[in-house]
Amino acid sequence: MKKQLMLLGALLGGTLISQAGVKVAVAPELGLDSLRVQGVLFSELLTATRQNPPKVSQSIYEIADGRSEFALPLSEAANYQILLNNQNGVDFYATPGDNLEIELRGDGSYNITGTRLMEDLNEFRGLLAPIDASYEALMASGKADRESVMALAAQYENVAKDFYASHKDSPAAAYALLEVEGEDFLNLVPTMSEEARKSIFYPMVEQKEKGVRAQLEKEKMRNELSSGNVEAPDFKLPDLEGKMVSISDFRGKWIVLDFWGAWCKWCIKGFPALKEAYEKYKGELEVIGIDNRDTPEEWKAAVARFKLPWINLYNAGNDESGILAAYLVEGFPTKAIINPEGKVVDITVGEDPEFFVRLASLMGK
Repeated sequence: MKKQLMLLGALLGGTLISQAGVKVAVAPELGLDSLRVQGVLFSELLTATRQNPPKVSQSIYEIADGRSEFALPLSEAANYQILLNNQNGVDFYATPGDNLEIELRGDGSYNITGTRLMEDLNEFRGLLAPIDASYEALMASGKADRESVMALAAQYENVAKDFYASHKDSPAAAYALLEVEGEDFLNLVPTMSEEARKSIFYPMVEQKEKGVRAQLEKEKMRNELSSGNVEAPDFKLPDLEGKMVSISDFRGKWIVLDFWGAWCKWCIKGFPALKEAYEKYKGELEVIGIDNRDTPEEWKAAVARFKLPWINLYNAGNDESGILAAYLVEGFPTKAIINPEGKVVDITVGEDPEFFVRLASLMGK
């Protein structure tokens, strides 16, 4: 449930530059004699990639008589985290010159005061806490399904919208807006107050705005491609024997293109249901598995290991060109349904049981 800000624990160090800083009161029940503090510059968060992650540093501060004090170590706005154990931490956000007071309570909860941003974020996080707890309980139950997860996500987003509406003059409004998605997010961005636009989170809002616009454009293109009016993009890819295979070879049959990879656990989870459909509609339906991002050896080994009975092809291309671009593949698995006339009638991203309901309906079953 937590978005990109909560996922980033990688951190960049620096030199102590300010007399302003952080005072921490530590409950004795926590059993701590020191604090591990990490932080990452917002400027690095904006440019971070898997290939170029933020630089990491960590500082340790002594606790004396239940208290610890330290100056903010970074020279720009930053995301900091006090690491309490391997599972939990206290996130806070600060700019040089800020003075914060943090209370670490014996039950693991905490309170942060000193800036409008952090005080309002305390309120926002408190509103989200019950939903986070419900999500964790759902995942632990082993009964999580798409519908229940999406219902919680909708609750999360509604809380963010309400908080944004009631805190428009707060720098935390920009943080809350990052929890809103799609058209709703784009509609709210122009309503941001001047104070919210001064927030350290505003550059992230700008970055997200570009990404959401691009994503919605791709969704529009995907809807057009799968409208039933567009000829399925043709291709030629090698099968297990090295023979070049084209989609046009199967005109007159229903076709499912399954874009997958041996590294993709959700792709593998979907194989049993796909095998069932393949057997059920044999003679009318052809399944063409298209492996991506594996070596030829990994691909062939996976086909054998999972006993994939359909036509198996290997794509050595990349995401920016070739078949992945033609079918607007952004995630794996992606499945495309092509009718006997050679038109694309459905594209499904991710492992979704409803895909097979749509397949049966399209085939008139």
